[in-house]
Amino acid sequence: MAKIKQNQGDGGGLFHPDDDHQEIAFRYAVEKINSDRTILPRSKLLAQIERISPQDSFLASKRVCHLLGVGVAAIFGPQSSHTASHVQSICDTME
Repeated sequence: MAKIKQNQGDGGGLFHPDDDHQEIAFRYAVEKINSDRTILPRSKLLAQIERISPQDSFLASKRVCHLLGVGVAAIFGPQSSHTASHVQSICDTME
């Protein structure tokens, strides 16, 4: 993850209602990174989870703006190409 704040960094996860396995994998990855102090020795990641409808690109855009507003360092998801293209566009603009 880029731009991790010293001592704390957030990762945002955008998941559709049926994405339980992806959300579990995301939470597990954050937990594993936090438990291995050699990866980010002076930082701790926090998982910021947002649930969105696969067809609601407007809500996805609002959730991305919210996550960026609270300072997430990275955004994972969503799986739907309909919402993912909007999320990608916002993230590209913010780079």
